Amino acid sequence: MADERDDNAAAAAPAKAPVIRLRAKTRTLSDAHRAHLQGSGLDAESIDAGGFFTERPSPELASILGWRAWPKLMGDGLVIPFFLPDAGAQAEPFFARVRPDKPRTNEKTGKIAKYEQPKETPVAPYFPVRSRVHRRYADVSIPIVFTEGEKKAALLDQLGFAAVGATGASCFHDAAHRRETDEYRLHDLIRRHVTLQGRTCFVAFDSDQVENDNVLRAGRVLAGMLYAAGAAVVRNVLIPTPEGGGKLGVD
Repeated sequence: MADERDDNAAAAAPAKAPVIRLRAKTRTLSDAHRAHLQGSGLDAESIDAGGFFTERPSPELASILGWRAWPKLMGDGLVIPFFLPDAGAQAEPFFARVRPDKPRTNEKTGKIAKYEQPKETPVAPYFPVRSRVHRRYADVSIPIVFTEGEKKAALLDQLGFAAVGATGASCFHDAAHRRETDEYRLHDLIRRHVTLQGRTCFVAFDSDQVENDNVLRAGRVLAGMLYAAGAAVVRNVLIPTPEGGGKLGVD
């Protein structure tokens, strides 16, 4: 599974990674990328407030990922910025991922790499805008939902939940701690910024969890980490598998 590679990421904490400088004049969103986000259920307010933007093939796009150059054959990139919950309105993102219009194929796995992330930088949780601004992470009366994917987290956020997204089902843990101790614990940024003591939590992974052992195991591991962090109740959200095959997510 693609997200398993994250256990091999660099050990430096994401919060200490170099600040990603994004030029203000590049922060426009193409019609195609706006339509793509709307296809995941996001409204105009969520899209604009979330800071999603389009970057044309350019040195700036390559620099976001720490690449020497952005291959023009990959087309434009939808940039998804990540902000810390306590970041101010004018803060720069500490992390970003890019969704190429024409993604490359991973040479090792043979799978299409739908998203690219900064080179040699650990994965990070995604904290959507309303949950940050309205301080939902500190309000234990609001159920919190953990899901795979930034767009899905943004949709749950739009619906009124406190939400945390990850770049893959198995990316909610502290990878450096696991390598050192062989034990799982929640990602450092989640432990620092989300109040879990006495809270009701939901794990909402894609519908393929019923047939994908890796995803099923990731959900169980996440539930264990949440209970260890003080959660009162953890429930799994089972999304029905579509009759025609494939999988569905919360979006």
